[in-house]
Amino acid sequence: MLDSSSEYILEIPLPADVDERLRHWTERTPGATWPSWGGHITLLDSFAPRGDMEPVVSRIETVCTTHVPFEICFDSVVCDAYWVEPDLRTVLLVSSSRYQEGYRALVRLHRSLRGELADVTRDVRPEVSDRPYVPHLSLTAGLPAPEAVKVMEAAQAAQLKVEFVVRSISLLEFVEGTEGEKDAQQVRSFGFTAP
Repeated sequence: MLDSSSEYILEIPLPADVDERLRHWTERTPGATWPSWGGHITLLDSFAPRGDMEPVVSRIETVCTTHVPFEICFDSVVCDAYWVEPDLRTVLLVSSSRYQEGYRALVRLHRSLRGELADVTRDVRPEVSDRPYVPHLSLTAGLPAPEAVKVMEAAQAAQLKVEFVVRSISLLEFVEGTEGEKDAQQVRSFGFTAP
């Protein structure tokens, strides 16, 4: 049951084999981290419904009827400012080409969802959504620059690359984790159904 008082996230979950491969890499790499609920590409971060969840779900379904599966490739490692604390750095796996069709399809999907949900949801973390949308996989949380550079160099040496076909998106609800931290649980998956 979807709770209208909860906080949600829309994401593209990684295929199980890709998630497992990157989870193992992060476990072996000092400073690297991986989400407890699995690797993913965030589409919309931390939002809450303005009322009932039914209009939110209905609009997500509508957006998914206008999209077809697409292939995405993340093959470049970058070190960037950490949005929570700009003095820290984060390491991201991103696409080396913003002109690749899959990258453009992902950005269109993000824009469609953001536009459709704007009047039925509220941003819980506008400091995130106000930033330009850059599709990525996070390999670290915030780290001091020297540590982040080491993780970036390890990822480059490992030639990390993720390539898969996106066929659906997931709605997750944030819940209280075992150690008082936020965790997320999938509550619904939406497949692309455009002709």
